[in-house]
Amino acid sequence: MKKIYFLLLLSISQLSVVKADFWTSKATFSGSSIDFPFSFSILNKGYVGTGQNPSDSVIKTFWEYDPSSDSWTQKADFGGAARWSAIGFSIGNKGYAGLGSTTDNMLVFQDFWEYDPTANSWLQKADFGGGPRTVAVGFSIGNMGYAGTGDSIGNNLGAANDLWQYDPVADNWTRKASIPGVGIDDANSFVIGNNGYIIGGYIQGFSNLLWQYNSVTDSWSQKASLPAPGRCDAVAFSICDKGYFGMGEMGGGYGFDLWQYDPATNGWSQKTNFPSAGRDEPICFVINNNAYMGLGGQNAFATGIFYTDFWEYTPDSGCVILPVPSFQASGTSFCSGNCINFTNLSFNATSYLWSFPGGIPSYSSDTNPQNICYTSSGIYNVSLIASDSSSSDTVNFINYIKVFASPPTPVITQNNDTLYCSTNPVYASYQWYADTAIVPGATDTFYVALHNGNYNIAVTDTNGCMISVGINILTLPPAAAFQSSATSLCSNSCVNFTDKSAGTPIAWHWSFPGGIPSSSSDQNPQQICYPNSGIYTVTLVAANAAGSDTIVINNFIHVSPSPPMPVVTKSNDTLYCSIDHSYT
Repeated sequence: MKKIYFLLLLSISQLSVVKADFWTSKATFSGSSIDFPFSFSILNKGYVGTGQNPSDSVIKTFWEYDPSSDSWTQKADFGGAARWSAIGFSIGNKGYAGLGSTTDNMLVFQDFWEYDPTANSWLQKADFGGGPRTVAVGFSIGNMGYAGTGDSIGNNLGAANDLWQYDPVADNWTRKASIPGVGIDDANSFVIGNNGYIIGGYIQGFSNLLWQYNSVTDSWSQKASLPAPGRCDAVAFSICDKGYFGMGEMGGGYGFDLWQYDPATNGWSQKTNFPSAGRDEPICFVINNNAYMGLGGQNAFATGIFYTDFWEYTPDSGCVILPVPSFQASGTSFCSGNCINFTNLSFNATSYLWSFPGGIPSYSSDTNPQNICYTSSGIYNVSLIASDSSSSDTVNFINYIKVFASPPTPVITQNNDTLYCSTNPVYASYQWYADTAIVPGATDTFYVALHNGNYNIAVTDTNGCMISVGINILTLPPAAAFQSSATSLCSNSCVNFTDKSAGTPIAWHWSFPGGIPSSSSDQNPQQICYPNSGIYTVTLVAANAAGSDTIVINNFIHVSPSPPMPVVTKSNDTLYCSIDHSYT
């Protein structure tokens, strides 16, 4: 029995080994094959953009990979010019990309762009602080981005060793400590905790050096070199507390090996080789503790060898997969008094604790909190603790919510029939309303009221925040107006009159010379009859508490005489009518 039990344990142990450190083929890239693109992941999606295609042209297309459906979707083109050798990284729920060059390096870029996956749009941000740069490295630590090294002229002779920090809230770059020694081209980077690592690249030859950057102390230290040939244009990523590096160009060959770095021991161990052809400049990103990589080529600019295959790497089972908190909000910039909803995008978690400082409510344990309201202007953090049965992790989005103050309340003043709105430098637009209905074209600071009633003006400030105020006008006399059921009629016919006066009149006095009756105080007089032919004037006086208005329309009613009584005679079976205009 003991022997059988031992064999069973051995079998289980072997099965657990098989389930770790392996590769799985995924959906082939849907776009054309590309080399030297940038890539990053946001929440549970991966992204790849720009690069060089088989026709040796630089492109600006941008794609999203969804591991849940194993599918690719083309998204909005990269916001800047087409390029290759750009950098990419993500901070919170936004992606960032920039730098790079044209394939002939005639243009080297320093522009920098932010991608919003919710809006599927790009927004240009502050240019990279180090000037034009290609084949650089980029990574993020916490809420800050970092970029540096690379080449300003694209010939491996002007390589830099600088590092710059990008603050997405302030939208600016700050120079940080430089890497000791000479500049580096075509290197790769990964992040573990508060430390960034730059490995490989080209430093007067293919490098296998590993440098660690401590973001807390702003200092560099050299770590254990890769125990394999030096290389550039490889892939690097981190999962849990380990870093990974492999593939790339090694001078005379292209790697397909993969190595794991353990910062606790400052040592390297080889992992399962990449199962496809060796290559340089592939894409790589990490989603839910699995790595995804593919594309790239073999010196594709010269050989035309490109790849479109795509693979998932599952790390060692010894890597404890902790909950991965992540979320997005229905809005991050809005006016005070508004409410937003949060969508939970966490992985491997069963319970949640949200913190919304400045919001109402300020805490929630819901999976997807709804109607979190912000009544005061300010910039607010949002944090989420995602937990499973034994562990938890926290994500804190610093300065994530920006709430604008409502503009100052305008004041409406009245001078006779003209309304005036107070002005303020923050007011960007004005719109008048009459009795809750928008008045088309009434977008000035003043408005001439046509009648008594309720008037409002809505002012919008430069942040898009709006506030409205109203006034009730009761001091304008009416504007008299009317219409009739007919203006041309025959004698002994009758017409009806309808009051069309503006300004809410409360009394009316009509005059119908030649009519019966000849006057009326009704609002809408009916059956005013004209017995005799002629042309007649109609007068209406409309009044309210503020005064009266009179309208006189001369020659308004035209009464024609009725025809004479016809004479009918009979001859045998034929009837004859006296001559007239028409007969029925």
